[in-house]
Amino acid sequence: MINLFFEYGQKSQDLARSLKLSGFDHPSVVIQDDGFLPADVESPLKYFLGLAGSVFQGRPRYFNEIDLPKLWEIKANAQGGEVLDHGQRRASIIYWQDNRRRQVSRVEWQDLSGRVRLIDHYNQWGWKYAVTSCDSRGRQAMTSYFASNGQEVLIQNHFTGDFTYNLPDGGIRNFTDINQLTAYYLEESGFKLDGVVFNSLGHCLFTLIQLKHKPEHNLLFWQEISQNGVPDNMLYLLEGNLPDGRVIVQDRAEYERITGQLDRLKAARVSYLGMVYPFRRENHARKRALIMTNSDQIECLKQLVEGLPEWHFDIAAVTEMSGRLMNFGHYENVALYPVARTADIDRLLKEDDLYLDVNYANEILQAGRQAFENRLLILAFRDTLHAPEYVSEENIFAARDAAGMIAAIKQLADPAEYARLLGEQEVHAGSESPEHFRKLLQAGLIK
Repeated sequence: MINLFFEYGQKSQDLARSLKLSGFDHPSVVIQDDGFLPADVESPLKYFLGLAGSVFQGRPRYFNEIDLPKLWEIKANAQGGEVLDHGQRRASIIYWQDNRRRQVSRVEWQDLSGRVRLIDHYNQWGWKYAVTSCDSRGRQAMTSYFASNGQEVLIQNHFTGDFTYNLPDGGIRNFTDINQLTAYYLEESGFKLDGVVFNSLGHCLFTLIQLKHKPEHNLLFWQEISQNGVPDNMLYLLEGNLPDGRVIVQDRAEYERITGQLDRLKAARVSYLGMVYPFRRENHARKRALIMTNSDQIECLKQLVEGLPEWHFDIAAVTEMSGRLMNFGHYENVALYPVARTADIDRLLKEDDLYLDVNYANEILQAGRQAFENRLLILAFRDTLHAPEYVSEENIFAARDAAGMIAAIKQLADPAEYARLLGEQEVHAGSESPEHFRKLLQAGLIK
């Protein structure tokens, strides 16, 4: 049995971890490989590159190690970089995720008008594993994928969707789309395909349809929110077009919505189950609050700090802080961390028990998720909320409702209230124990 994901985002990672922690340690396969998959996650691209003699060793390239024309210069900060030719911007450097290590994922080269014409893709082993050419309008046209020895292995036509695979024996094989290519890979790579757990009604389902020998068990974990009724592809699965097609919905409201639109027989093939989250510690109900921000636009900060003098506020940023924000350092109950180091963030996530998602602009360092995993209680204003999947409705306040948030925080002087709200937060996020997760899947859903 395998897990099949289209991409390895947070929800796919959570599902793979939940299965593993519950005793279902299936191989995981990701269709769209971004070059930074974990070592224990497989992909069609990794397989093809391996057959071509690739050596999967090394480290990511840093921003100052990319291939660069002579005399051109690089300017970079923690968020990204740029390549300049006599002061004119000629490329953007995009880092892999928001890890502040300045590890390069891709470099987007621009013409003199600023339009992207070529994209270099780098992987976690430091080699340029793909190059994408763009047309005069900046649209991606062709991508060539290369082994570590420089051999061209795969060519993708973005306009037609087809792929050309250069076989190790010198032959060529064409695929009409990524689903056909992935089905070929699954059949060639030797996986035991008696059953498949998947989380996409798009490429994952279409890949299963392409297989010559269909898996005996096909289990969809539905992690999205449907629009305008039950998705047709879900009905296709529930109507028996794939053997033993079943659905697990991972949002409780979505589960109620979907089963309410199905007949009795189809609804019986749909279940609800949340996630097994990797909680790192217990909450100690301390009067310590954390704010992580990349701007000085923090909703009601002055009111919160002055209205809760018995609470300590840690405010951390990965960049320098403006004078406006630095002025809050004059409050005795505020500690500021400009250009916070990873060690600072890790320590604050252990020392603080309340997270205030009250900053405007983008979320940094997956702050909401990190707070949730460290069992910080999360409160937010509706206009500043970044990670609603981890914040229960009771803990979301209207914009500028500082009084409401202050009153709620004062109630946390009672450890029982702290614990109650934390419990509601975990129920809202669908937190499951490994034992319950395993029990449901063993009840006939996974063989």
